[in-house]
Amino acid sequence: MKKIFACFLATLLFTTCFSQRRAYESKSYDYYMIKSQHLKTTGWILLGSGVGMMTVGIVLIANDVNNTSNNYNNNDDVSGKALTGAILFSAGFVASIGSIPLLVIGGVMHKKAMRASAFLNVEKVPDSRISGIPLQPFPALGVRINL
Repeated sequence: MKKIFACFLATLLFTTCFSQRRAYESKSYDYYMIKSQHLKTTGWILLGSGVGMMTVGIVLIANDVNNTSNNYNNNDDVSGKALTGAILFSAGFVASIGSIPLLVIGGVMHKKAMRASAFLNVEKVPDSRISGIPLQPFPALGVRINL
């Protein structure tokens, strides 16, 4: 009897415990827009830093090639500058390639935000009570119907 009661109590405990639940509710416009902005910002930072590293790497390699061609030694050794330039170029190339998926996914999130069904927007409307027609913030509810 005690074992049955313990099993019953454990079953009740396990059914009420929270585990990895999936949230099936639809995400809002703001959620997708913030996610899109973060992904695009990260992608542009990666792309810019990658292009910068590739440029510095090419300059280092070209500078080392010019310096070794002026020497009359025929050493085929790779100097530290050329190796550093090759490493910088490779890291910049990887960073630039890594930015492509982030920019694409950011665009997809932006499209998902535009397909949101309802959103709250703060629009500015002219207020005629004050001279100079200043714009006053006004909350507006937008509803999108996909046909």
